[in-house]
Amino acid sequence: MVSQLPDVDLRHYISVQDNQLYTPSTRIAEVFGKSHKNVLASIRNLDCSDYFTELNFEPSEFTDTTGRKLPMYNVTKDGFMFLVMGFTGKQAAVIKEAYINAFNSMAEALSTQHSPQQTQALQHLQETNQSLQNELLQLYRDKA
Repeated sequence: MVSQLPDVDLRHYISVQDNQLYTPSTRIAEVFGKSHKNVLASIRNLDCSDYFTELNFEPSEFTDTTGRKLPMYNVTKDGFMFLVMGFTGKQAAVIKEAYINAFNSMAEALSTQHSPQQTQALQHLQETNQSLQNELLQLYRDKA
């Protein structure tokens, strides 16, 4: 039985833009050892509502090493969790749990620099993340 989450630091995979935390789809591909085109296909083929997609998968682009502009998504924590829940294996489980820890850490850091309303919103975010973390830990324990 697993009693604690693995110690993997993924904070450098989470970015901040306009006080919002997200992970670029390019980094998701990197972390999970997948081709970015396959991650894009997975995002486009998710079986979630248009509303959820709009809130959690922001279309964007990046410039590759040859100077080409290519599509990518900025993915929220909820979008990340929805996407990677379909990824399997022990490494995927460790990364999912580490992502939650990193997100919580960064949300806590942001909460120290904002207004009371933003702090309250971030507190709610942290509580939601803690709940997800507990659920993942239980799933991990059940599979161990």
